[in-house]
Amino acid sequence: MQSIFRILSVPFAICVFGFFSASSAEIGSQSVQTLQGEKVIIGSGGAMPQVVFVLATRCPISNAYNDRMMALATDSVFANKIRFVGLNPNETENNEEVRHHATENNITFPIYRDPTYNIIEAWKIKVTPEVFLFDKGGKLVYHGRIDDNQDLKKIKSNDLRTAIERLLAGKSVLVSETHPFGCSIKRLTHSK
Repeated sequence: MQSIFRILSVPFAICVFGFFSASSAEIGSQSVQTLQGEKVIIGSGGAMPQVVFVLATRCPISNAYNDRMMALATDSVFANKIRFVGLNPNETENNEEVRHHATENNITFPIYRDPTYNIIEAWKIKVTPEVFLFDKGGKLVYHGRIDDNQDLKKIKSNDLRTAIERLLAGKSVLVSETHPFGCSIKRLTHSK
């Protein structure tokens, strides 16, 4: 029986570690657009670390996280220490819809678009919500989910908050990648 367990556990360990190794790679900064069409760079080094929330207007899972994203972005502990931005990758949601959604949900951090899909492909973004935490040097230190449950009452792990707190305390982020869950990215055009 022990032999069978050892044989079965090796492939499982390889799959798990293979899946979680992506965050250690340098994914690099990318150019995106403001809702007014101006180009900006996100994911790069700067005066402070940066959180990029990948969000959507129509995804019920992403919408369940609107208040949690804003709670993190407005937390006085993180004030002037972390830059929070949003990225809406869905081609089916136009700028006016994104603007209206932000206003209606009291989302005050800037939300950007990726009309060329460069960032979506480079960062391998799959779902909304999905989150990326960069240190001030532009290195990705956490990628994945905000927490472990859409239902507030069932949360057991506040993954992003923990990663931010460790980063700001000068400690290494122990869990650098978690599996994000949510709605798929909506594209009208095909990949390059």
